[in-house]
Amino acid sequence: MRSSLIALVTALSTAPAYAEDWPSNTIRIVVGFTPGGSSDLVARLIAPLVSEDLGTEVIVENLPGAASTIAAAKVAETAPDGYTFFLSNVSANGIAPFTYPGLSYDPVADFDDVTILGYIPAVLLASQSTSVGTLEEFLSEAKAGSDSILFGSGGHGTMNHVSGEMLNMSAGLNMEHVAYKGSAEAMNDLLAGVIDYQFDALTQNVGQINAGAIKALAITTPERSPAAPERWPPNWKTSGTLPGG
Repeated sequence: MRSSLIALVTALSTAPAYAEDWPSNTIRIVVGFTPGGSSDLVARLIAPLVSEDLGTEVIVENLPGAASTIAAAKVAETAPDGYTFFLSNVSANGIAPFTYPGLSYDPVADFDDVTILGYIPAVLLASQSTSVGTLEEFLSEAKAGSDSILFGSGGHGTMNHVSGEMLNMSAGLNMEHVAYKGSAEAMNDLLAGVIDYQFDALTQNVGQINAGAIKALAITTPERSPAAPERWPPNWKTSGTLPGG
């Protein structure tokens, strides 16, 4: 699980084409997480651009919960008129079919793909209250400690939750997951020292890392990200990738 796919999809249309006067109403982009997370930031970046290009109002609506499956289900049952879109992600359309057996939607059959917006890697972040500064130090402490290590994420079944569980399996750790309604809430607790570690998307954390508010220990991609700030460890490229890729 190296990076999260961010895409724009809409309810599957049974009509041959949208009306010739489309768009004549407000367009909604539904996001399955709370404000401040990577999906929300992407939606709020593209909304004004789409609005300007199409000449109509575009709003962002947050429907958080259950790894964004609540939002996906809402869009799937919406009339396929071309005015409601879902900012899809690997949680709702890739992981959820394996973790939520009672899904009310089919991630493939119930949506029309519009476009891929990008891929966002996850990073392992540490509170400044911790003594570790590298992935090696983190692994050493995690294996030697008798107390459970808590790691936060934006919810059960999210890409960041799965990243932590994959690290548990590949490195033989026993980290305990703490689920939040969104990554912004988890970040507040990381900054306050309530939790010591968090897996989160790279995008919204570069500023905090650069400012020295949090520490970045590893990235889930094989290579260093072009967006990686200079504060990240000098041995990042050779040893900063999570075990198992």
